[in-house]
Amino acid sequence: MSDNSLFLSVGDIVESKLEATAHCLQSLLYFPNINKGTIVRNKLLKIAIGISCATVFSVSHADIATINKYYKNPNTAPKVQRCKGNQDCNAFYALSKQWKSIPNCLKTSYGLDCETKKQAQDGDGYGLWKGGYFEGTYHLADAGEAVFYRGGAASKADERIFSEGLSVLYYLDSKHENR
Repeated sequence: MSDNSLFLSVGDIVESKLEATAHCLQSLLYFPNINKGTIVRNKLLKIAIGISCATVFSVSHADIATINKYYKNPNTAPKVQRCKGNQDCNAFYALSKQWKSIPNCLKTSYGLDCETKKQAQDGDGYGLWKGGYFEGTYHLADAGEAVFYRGGAASKADERIFSEGLSVLYYLDSKHENR
């Protein structure tokens, strides 16, 4: 398996942000026009809602594109002093900053996983690491563990970074499972 097999498509981006854009579009389509005096205000409001929807989608696209960039090319990740030149560690740290971009529930071969993102939010690195299996992203998980978890000896702040990074790696692996 090559590292390129985990590249996320535009379809993945659309799927991960469908709920937010559906809500925006619903607001845009069903905004009532009451009388002539409010028509101009309603048109302006509809335009503003449309711009908001486009912004939500484009920001989401940028976040997923960033995840792809750091996964496919770890040397493009910003250098983190704590990683001491380890490119995989730098990429893990950069990916950890993108954890809010992943969907709330991941489709896995075992069914829906709606706990991963919650565990990242709670900073539960132990819960995500124990029994975790990383097929195409193990090199990144291992580099993150060495710096941000250290077998459980890391601080709570470091464990949070570790859990956030692992959640993104689970997302990448779940996208691979469903291809």
